[in-house]
Amino acid sequence: MSRLIALCAGLYGLLTMARGIWPVHHLQQELLGVRVHIVPGPVGSALTVGLGAAIVLVAHGLARRKRRAWQVAAGVLGVLTLLDAFRPKDFDSLIVSVALLLLLVACRPQFTGRTDATLRGSAAGASAVILAMGFLVGMVAMGADRQHLVGDTGLGARAVTVLRGFLGVGGPVRFEAAHRQAQFELTLVAFTLLVIAVAGYLLLRAAEPAPFRTPAEQAAVTELLERHGPRDSLGYFALRADKSVVVSPTGKAAITYRVITGVAMVSADPLGEPDAWPPAIAAYLALCRRNSWVPAVLGCSAEGALAFRRQGLSVLEIGDEALVDASSFSLEGRSMRNVRQMVNRVRRNGYQVEVRRIEQLSGDELGVLEECAARWRIGRLERGYSMALGRFGGPGCVIVIASSAEPDGSPRPRALLQFVPWGNDGWSLDLMRRDPAADPGMNDFMIVSALQQAGQFGISRVSLNFAMLRQAFAQGERLGAGWAARGWAGLLRQLSRWFQLESLYRFNAKFGPTWVPRYLCFRGIASLPRVGYAAMEAEAFVQRPVALKRLSGRTVVSGDQLVPLPRTSALPRTSTRRLAD
Repeated sequence: MSRLIALCAGLYGLLTMARGIWPVHHLQQELLGVRVHIVPGPVGSALTVGLGAAIVLVAHGLARRKRRAWQVAAGVLGVLTLLDAFRPKDFDSLIVSVALLLLLVACRPQFTGRTDATLRGSAAGASAVILAMGFLVGMVAMGADRQHLVGDTGLGARAVTVLRGFLGVGGPVRFEAAHRQAQFELTLVAFTLLVIAVAGYLLLRAAEPAPFRTPAEQAAVTELLERHGPRDSLGYFALRADKSVVVSPTGKAAITYRVITGVAMVSADPLGEPDAWPPAIAAYLALCRRNSWVPAVLGCSAEGALAFRRQGLSVLEIGDEALVDASSFSLEGRSMRNVRQMVNRVRRNGYQVEVRRIEQLSGDELGVLEECAARWRIGRLERGYSMALGRFGGPGCVIVIASSAEPDGSPRPRALLQFVPWGNDGWSLDLMRRDPAADPGMNDFMIVSALQQAGQFGISRVSLNFAMLRQAFAQGERLGAGWAARGWAGLLRQLSRWFQLESLYRFNAKFGPTWVPRYLCFRGIASLPRVGYAAMEAEAFVQRPVALKRLSGRTVVSGDQLVPLPRTSALPRTSTRRLAD
């Protein structure tokens, strides 16, 4: 019902704006047979356009059941109803506005979504800045063309004219040329509409709190991971510092998420036994409804996607995870010829590999490797979200170090991998870094060495990179593939220049993996663009400016550290992998 109300409100707002722009209506009433102009025509036009724009802006908030959007819509419709009462020729508009207002009142209990209370000051500040800019523009425009003004051209009169111009009302000063006057008035009204748009966005946007979890929630995540870690190769990444937690009422399952542009982005499957997932998913969806967040799940398995679909989310396959059976891995055979040649070439050039648990490294060794990992990183931010830990080192992690010999014989790190635990018998690839000056094939060399030594650590299965949209490339290469499949694969190859889609697929395929599909879950096709952007920002493919993040209350990432900003008071204290690096 909320979406229907939002659609009706949006259409009504557009029609109201059109009615205010053309033709211009005068607010008038007949009293004792005499037609009295209550408000001059330009004011009525400006009010109508502004109020219509406000209705259009809050329509999106109504669709997401935001309480503040309901309050604004009800107030604006009340004003429009009052204005329509003074328009004798607009009886049909009066009926529509009254009907829509009554519908809003009748459906009031549905609009319970919270908005970010911390942005009220930001909305006021942004409005003041925009109005100050508009005032300055108006004063400069009149001062630069002062010889063509009519009326009192004093500074005070010009200031009054600008202030009244924000409301679409003429002032004591006018331009001689009609087109110049119209341009001046439209410019000031445009600043007013910009204020409405910016303030409306800030006041109605969903809260985007800094990631937070209580000690009890952290303990629940750790316990669930220890008990059920072997089930999902991505479970360990729930320990990322930038994820909040929702724990089921029974404590048998938990979901980790992060709020990005109003999307509560879950990564991978819930923690815990699948039978305990439904209560955790229900609690997560209830939290989304209370805070007007868009629910979404990035990189879940088929079992997880089915559980979320049963709770009303849509499912889309987005790629495949490459799983290698370490116990049977071999470089023998024609299919491994290229990898074998690359590995032998790197080995002949004097490189050596060590595979060591993080606990076996000394503090000095960890410091050197951490500095190397930061120096070799491409870009300022750590990429990854659903399949990355976001930091160097963690309990149970395994580091693969490729080194070359210095002239004095001491080893010099040239590349490294980091694997996180996947239960007791598996590894999941997290970090891939190498010195840009190192020989080509270092990643192949390290992965092969890790697979060959995995048995010494009791490891039988290894999760490599995630290949996004792998099926599209595979289908486009098949014999007899249709023009649609070839065209889609060709388009993805062009996009691979920026997002490394094909290179990740090719790199993974060299090791003969088993491909396991991963899915994206979302609420309705209309939310897919927003969810897609949030997923790209979570994976650090796109980034909003830091100033905009601070304005929205987001956690700002500086290097490898998370710097939490003040949390919003409106929220309870609940809580692609990369090859280029």
